Amino acid sequence: MIIKLSITLLTLVFSTVLQAETESWYLNASIGFSNKDNPAAVEQVLSSAENNYDTNRVGAAFDIGIYWPVFGDSFLLGVVANASIDSVQDNNFNEILSHDLEYVGVSVIKYIGETFGKGIFVRGDIGDASAKYRYTNNGYEVDDGSGSATLIGIGYSKPIFGNRTRLNFSLNVISSNIENREYSSNQLMFGFMW
Repeated sequence: MIIKLSITLLTLVFSTVLQAETESWYLNASIGFSNKDNPAAVEQVLSSAENNYDTNRVGAAFDIGIYWPVFGDSFLLGVVANASIDSVQDNNFNEILSHDLEYVGVSVIKYIGETFGKGIFVRGDIGDASAKYRYTNNGYEVDDGSGSATLIGIGYSKPIFGNRTRLNFSLNVISSNIENREYSSNQLMFGFMW
């Protein structure tokens, strides 16, 4: 669900917002790789599927948020949705099973230095998290609980297309507590802020 929403929003943004200056608010959208550290029970399910079907494991990450400048342009405060996906795929890269960690929360971004939208930035999020298994072959989903998530990130932003769009690279570390089970995810992300 979050993947389809992200793709739809990215398509909408590319077609309508790319050429517009968005000084009072910003849209941030990123895609990347995720390395999830799962609790033993979750890892057992994924490893069993991987071994039984002679498949591959792929980690993906998606992030989308809307931000507003606060305190001048020194901070951005926003609302975000983030997903870390641990996917078991066959040799043709068709997904068989995945375990998804998702959260929706509040986010703060602070650019280090005097130029907003250029250079190094830090990010912190806190939100409500959920986990689920997705069985792609039959379209079946199993809820695996809910809880909380926090993110700490660092990145680099480079303006492109004048000052209208920023190209972002970031590394995020996420800690989630779902039904008293601890997860951690590392995300390497690439995206844009308009």
